[in-house]
Amino acid sequence: MQLVSVLSTAAATDRALAEVCAAATVRLRGTAPDLVLVFVSPQHLPTVEAAAGIGAALREQFPTALLLGVSARGVLGDAREVENQHAIALTACVLPDVELRGFHLTPDDVPLYSGPDAAQRWRNLLLPAEDDTPGAAAPTDPLVILLPDPFCPGLPGLLAGIDAAWPDGQVAGGVASGFREPGQHRLWLDDELHASGVLGLLLYGDLAVDVRVAQGCHPVGQPLFVTGAREQRLLSLDGRPAVDVLQETYESAEDEERERMRQSLFIGLGLVGRDSYGRGDFLVRHILGAEAETGALLVQGEFAESQVVQFHVRDAESSADDLRRHVESVPAGAAGAIMFACLGRGEALYGAPDFDTQLIRDAYGDLPVGGFFCNGEIGAVNGRTFIHGYTASVCFLRSKSGG
Repeated sequence: MQLVSVLSTAAATDRALAEVCAAATVRLRGTAPDLVLVFVSPQHLPTVEAAAGIGAALREQFPTALLLGVSARGVLGDAREVENQHAIALTACVLPDVELRGFHLTPDDVPLYSGPDAAQRWRNLLLPAEDDTPGAAAPTDPLVILLPDPFCPGLPGLLAGIDAAWPDGQVAGGVASGFREPGQHRLWLDDELHASGVLGLLLYGDLAVDVRVAQGCHPVGQPLFVTGAREQRLLSLDGRPAVDVLQETYESAEDEERERMRQSLFIGLGLVGRDSYGRGDFLVRHILGAEAETGALLVQGEFAESQVVQFHVRDAESSADDLRRHVESVPAGAAGAIMFACLGRGEALYGAPDFDTQLIRDAYGDLPVGGFFCNGEIGAVNGRTFIHGYTASVCFLRSKSGG
């Protein structure tokens, strides 16, 4: 197994493509890759024809590889992170004895299966059997990489469906970025070019996967019980209005922590089944505002009464520590990694380029790392897959057999 990650910042698209293709070919020593992932800045995508030309050029250069990619406001490759400028990042993968199945779902194709046969119906949809026996070829533990358009509805249902279909599998990915309007993003799958929907890739066989989701926050105050909630309104905590509890938490914090709370405040939903809660035991979500008349907090997400929650803050130090902690837990032997990082990370967070990429390489050695900056990151927390914000979802690939 081999991964190589290359990047070009040439302003001319033809030159950028030539540079990444040549660099990948040299590093692979002439071995044809099985998978090519490409992430392209919007500066290279002024028209649909330009996007189609990029796909055609890559297919010509790597005719036997499965091609998958999306537009991206920032890209990662060759130990660099490039944002808001001309860039093409390419990750080429040699994956012996690994099966690859790509798919594209239009917004209308994302179903809401339910009932006792829902898991099997999801398997049949995403991985049709080649022998006409529904589900016969389905593996038990695939890696599913998802690259959605940001305007595609139904993503939470799709993630829940994949979790149900393959409880022992893993999911990683990121939402395309770089444009503001529906229909502007670009999604490549082999010879196809799409402007909406969800791209997906299933990988299984001689493949071991470690997906790490670094949410980049740390808790403040104490864990609290939800004692009143309605949809996205968090009404009361420990029997008191939620806004009052937040104010008390702020007033009891140290000056440095108060500043973080003013700048970047979140709330964490406690994971079910814990006897105690610490860092990493929460699904972090945005606080959208407050209602003065009710004392409720408006929160991204829904809460159940008696659920444990805790306020969280985010800063550069917390983000770096969280990613470092996750990376250091990955077993040795990875051939490379694919990173899906939030647009809010990078230079905007750290004040310097290449921070997350270099952190991974510092912790794991001279590891090829490719990927892009996303409109949302996909990965599991406590066995359930979610769309996150301000996170880094990193997928480490290695061979089960050690080859």
